[in-house]
Amino acid sequence: MKATFIGHMCRQIIIRQADRLLGPYEMVKNLYNPGGHKAGDFDLIADPVTGKGYLYFDADHASLLCMELSDDYLLAEKEAARSYANLRPPFTREAPALFEKDGIEYMLTSGMTGYVPNRSDSAVIDAWDGAFIPIGDPHVNDPLSRLRAERIGVIPQGRSAIDTLTVLENTLLPAKLYGRALPVSDAKQWMEQLGIAHLQDARPAELSGGELRRMAIVRALSQHPDFLFADEPTGDLDDENTHLVLSALRDYAHERNKAVFIVTHESDAMEYADRCFRMDGGQLTDASQGEKSSCF
Repeated sequence: MKATFIGHMCRQIIIRQADRLLGPYEMVKNLYNPGGHKAGDFDLIADPVTGKGYLYFDADHASLLCMELSDDYLLAEKEAARSYANLRPPFTREAPALFEKDGIEYMLTSGMTGYVPNRSDSAVIDAWDGAFIPIGDPHVNDPLSRLRAERIGVIPQGRSAIDTLTVLENTLLPAKLYGRALPVSDAKQWMEQLGIAHLQDARPAELSGGELRRMAIVRALSQHPDFLFADEPTGDLDDENTHLVLSALRDYAHERNKAVFIVTHESDAMEYADRCFRMDGGQLTDASQGEKSSCF
């Protein structure tokens, strides 16, 4: 029996095998698209009775696809079922986790990476090769889930706009999904400060990468989080807009008594921060008094 490693990169599957668990591993399939689909997060399950293997994965950000595997589990042979079909971000489901309890098969999923709020969902099935039936958010009464939704904001590094909504509608979406009052005035104020007020009725496809980044920043700031985590918030910006963004994040922290955490390679960000740390070789050191470096 061989040891098998299965992972994914760039929305494609990678399969390696070795004669023993510690390797060395050899490539069996590289950048493989099961069934011709772009494959995101996935999980594998084997029927304990028949031994048949199944691959569940986020297919094309449109549905969770179940495909039957070959006897050696190395090839996705045919589509068995689709769950959460025909959804679009942020409602597309990701990160499937499969397990069985008391004779019932379950699947837990998350919303799409980069979207806030990011709600979990659970679903059940009576056979692994069928379509799952959603039964709702498993954390609906979880105080920690509510705390994260109400007090923590995220500015993701990747693209996080919904193409069918305007810029203003995108910034208001988290509040709308959680049934809170829409922060229209705050959103417009931040858009003015970050230089995208004239784009409030535009669609994401009309925006540049830097404008999309600033839209995501406005969306996060407009929700008034107590803790705001920003991943490379100035990555697509020129010097002028980098100054606007870092000034806005600093003003938000100081004027509203909030905490803003920035991860960046921009050494100039240190000029705006109250405290900086450097990550080097897995070691985190205080860089507030040292030379300019990547900082939080």
